[in-house]
Amino acid sequence: MKKLLLAFFTLLAFTTSKVNATHLMGGQITVEHLGTDSTLVKLTVYRDTTGIPMDTAAQSFEISYDSLCTAPFATILFDFAGFSSMGSGVEEYLFTKTLSPSAGLTAYLSDSSAADYYLKWIYCCRNNAIVNLTSPGSNNMVLQTRYHTVGLTGFNSTPIFLNQPVTTAEINLPWAYNPLPFDADADSLYWYLDQPWDQCQSPCAGYYLPIGSATDPFTINAATGQITWTPTALGNWNATVMVNEYRGGQLIGFIRRDMQIIVLDSAAFASGNKPIVTINGTVVQNQQQFMFTIPANHNFNLISNATDIDGDDLKYTVQGEPFILASNPATSSVVDGTGTASASISWTPLVPQAREKLYNLTLRTYEKHVSSVYVKILDITVQLKVEAFATGINTTEKENTLLKVSPVPANEFSTLQFSSKDNESTKITIRDLFGRVINVYTVSAKAGINVFMIPTLELNNGMYMITLQSANAQSSTKILVQH
Repeated sequence: MKKLLLAFFTLLAFTTSKVNATHLMGGQITVEHLGTDSTLVKLTVYRDTTGIPMDTAAQSFEISYDSLCTAPFATILFDFAGFSSMGSGVEEYLFTKTLSPSAGLTAYLSDSSAADYYLKWIYCCRNNAIVNLTSPGSNNMVLQTRYHTVGLTGFNSTPIFLNQPVTTAEINLPWAYNPLPFDADADSLYWYLDQPWDQCQSPCAGYYLPIGSATDPFTINAATGQITWTPTALGNWNATVMVNEYRGGQLIGFIRRDMQIIVLDSAAFASGNKPIVTINGTVVQNQQQFMFTIPANHNFNLISNATDIDGDDLKYTVQGEPFILASNPATSSVVDGTGTASASISWTPLVPQAREKLYNLTLRTYEKHVSSVYVKILDITVQLKVEAFATGINTTEKENTLLKVSPVPANEFSTLQFSSKDNESTKITIRDLFGRVINVYTVSAKAGINVFMIPTLELNNGMYMITLQSANAQSSTKILVQH
């Protein structure tokens, strides 16, 4: 039986009125491990600025453990940490609480043994203007996180999102947004689009994904985290990003981001031509993603320029794992302006930073016309592959030799990531170590980054070979299956 001292994770029960909550636009909960028996819990809430100010004094949460919807055993009040403007009439509110015995709390997350805890926040109600819910005004907003303590043998924090939400989109124009999931403990992450919740694990009635074009529906890239979409209908659209956290092939936690995107017509943005953006001299096409290979001990530089012939205000932000590394981080600089802006990235990774897992980062461009309150935002996703041996810096979109599999080991599935030079048919063959063919899949690869989910639940434990073959290249890697 677990001690009640091992606690804190579940129902953040807000007690404000429905009229306040109709201006909520989303949020998430994360947990950071600070030291033995000490954690920092963060609740981030997004809301528009057109309604009654948010109640910042009475936000509380409850804690449960072991099961997602068990009764809570503690209620704790959050501390309000401040708010800031995100632009486009949206504000970000931050609430925090440090849980530890030294803080005088009787409920905290003990490191004495492995345990699962759940944070759940409920606030009534959602925005009545949401299009893709049946009765949004009567639906609660539920944010929930699963946090896992590993005992005295290690430590763990939940994943986080490095990018704020993009809250606006222009109808009939391609849209790209990357929440940039990241885990400081180097645990394997798997992200996907989920349904918004009204109660504990209970989806809001009538939910469907935001409506998009037939050729560009609302989808998330399982390798990079980038969400792409060409909206074809005006209105307020709800979406939820779920991020599962794996260690040793086992699911140990998750975080969820609930968010709202407002689709507007071009008149709302009051802007004409979209900016021309380049990456190292290459003009960025709609929703294009990039991948570069860097040999260890070699300097890598990336320069991005944005130009707008209408003279709108332009701005860059840069986010990603390379910039927050504890040792030898990458550096970046930005120059914002009217009609032009630029961003530069520099990094000389060391041999210990070489790995199979790619480093994800984004360059975010902002365009704002002086007469509009709304901002056009576009995320450009870049992946960096650091190799221990010098092979020359190159853009691996020109090759079909980079393979990445995760999680390791695999249990129910393995995510295969590869890049292709062209749109082409690609055959994926799974063999055991005796060379016997287990499965063959044929996929239509697109130029750039591709992702394929390989079912592994029916495979026996052990090592398997994956061979990828197209008209231009052939490459192989291994996967380890362990149930």
